[in-house]
Amino acid sequence: MLNCCRSSLGVRRSLKNQSFRQAAAFTICFILLLSSGSWASANPLRLALLIGNANYAFAPLRNPINDVRGMAHELQKLNFNVTELENVSQAGMIEAIQRLAAHANTENSIVVFYYAGHAVQMEGKNYLLPVSFRASSEAGVPAQSLCLDEILSCLEIKGNTNILILDACRVNPYDASTANYSGSNRAIRGLTIKMRNKGLAPMKGASGTFIAFSTSPGQPASDGEATHGLYTQYLLRYLAGPGLSIEEIFKKVRVAVLKESRQQQIPWERSSLLNDFYFIPPSKDELTKKSVRDLLQEARIDISAGRYGVAYKRLKIANAMSATDDEIQQIQKQMEKIKKELRE
Repeated sequence: MLNCCRSSLGVRRSLKNQSFRQAAAFTICFILLLSSGSWASANPLRLALLIGNANYAFAPLRNPINDVRGMAHELQKLNFNVTELENVSQAGMIEAIQRLAAHANTENSIVVFYYAGHAVQMEGKNYLLPVSFRASSEAGVPAQSLCLDEILSCLEIKGNTNILILDACRVNPYDASTANYSGSNRAIRGLTIKMRNKGLAPMKGASGTFIAFSTSPGQPASDGEATHGLYTQYLLRYLAGPGLSIEEIFKKVRVAVLKESRQQQIPWERSSLLNDFYFIPPSKDELTKKSVRDLLQEARIDISAGRYGVAYKRLKIANAMSATDDEIQQIQKQMEKIKKELRE
């Protein structure tokens, strides 16, 4: 259905020597910056396609339009070239995705695809429903919707970072009754509610892909009782957090949604990113602090596994980067632990 053209669609502080400390810190930070996905290119192309579908004849939703507008505002501030579409037909969605894939036909592009609206799963595949959706039986679903696997395949260009955010399978608390629906709308509503209650199916993408679901596989999501859907409400709060990796952003979102939904809605992600990705990269100081912390954690794991040589090398690097007495004390503690283990 999506006939996408893909031509080339591809770490510290020394206790003895101040100058060594500065040189090591600079070198390791430089290496980290080069390996970070968001720094891999000086000016990576940033593209975003945001689709919000709410005006369904068979099951209207309250918040997708507000959600895509909110996301468009935030992503524009993050220097994305944003295309924001509302209440789109199947043809309109296909055309927009094909256009996005064509524009992203450059290595090192960062592509965000955000969808808010109805979606269903059938036989392990996920389908996004355009406002023109009129299928009243499962057999008619593929022909009148967009298969998410096809969308992902369309965007899998070597060297690109693809971020798919799906705030779908929505349950609208203000539209629980079927009394106002009749005829074909009632039949379509019955089918989509039955399928929606299965939630979306887990899926994976090629390397360089990050997929975020508003709720865990097999569970529906709340359309929200305020201006935004529950999930997007917190995504908008944390998306532009300075120095936060994409995993840290979505972890904050998950904790907030889980708390507000009283453990009923658990956002879920699947990542095949090869490098750290930041919407707003950390400063050099922030990156250094984070790297010391990560090295300490990795050294602890290595010590527990008996990999003392590897742990020792990590601690030497962390020692050269450390900037506080607390970090130095933690490093010394792990060094002593290695010595103790080797003596025994």
